[in-house]
Amino acid sequence: MNLKCIFFVKFTAELVSFLNAFIQCATCIKEQMYKRFLFKNKTKNPLSF
Repeated sequence: MNLKCIFFVKFTAELVSFLNAFIQCATCIKEQMYKRFLFKNKTKNPLSF
């Protein structure tokens, strides 16, 4: 394996782990927003946010 190949493999691994973390974070944020949305709908009139 030459240097370029090693660098590319490392870079790809970093990118994949970053994307995984980003997706998990986005999912978490979405869940939080959804819960907040449901809570607000319960307490107030459903049309107001």
